[in-house]
Amino acid sequence: MWNTSRIARVLLIHMILKLSRLLKDDQDHTRKHQDALLGFIEDIVSSIPFHLAEDSPVFLHRLEEGEVGKAQMGKENAATILSPGRPVGGLLLMHPIYVASKLSVVPQQTREYMTDCLEWIAKHMGIGQASLIAKAPDVHEEIFADGCTIVWAGMLI
Repeated sequence: MWNTSRIARVLLIHMILKLSRLLKDDQDHTRKHQDALLGFIEDIVSSIPFHLAEDSPVFLHRLEEGEVGKAQMGKENAATILSPGRPVGGLLLMHPIYVASKLSVVPQQTREYMTDCLEWIAKHMGIGQASLIAKAPDVHEEIFADGCTIVWAGMLI
């Protein structure tokens, strides 16, 4: 649930930056806001292995040993997580990483990684909606309403 809170704060900072530019505010807080925004994004990215891997310590050990590259969890090498965790982890990640993958302030490489993670969630956790939102340039509100229902149902598991 921390990622939902983080992405809400990211969206708020993103909106503040946009409004600041529109209002032509005399003060420039862009750098401070950008640093905070990227800090939240980094926290979300750091949490991905803990949500998707059944055995996070093994995954992190393999990462430290150089067996797994940081961007290898996506399409290029989906086998880097040897044993996927429970699908509820993927359900909890879908919305935050989708939103972050669509923000222009997030570095392109990170956005691509998040899209690859959505594809990985669809393929290895059997959550087809993850593939749908990974491929869609714009997602309609109805899809997120369905997603909220899926996450709610996942919490009951």
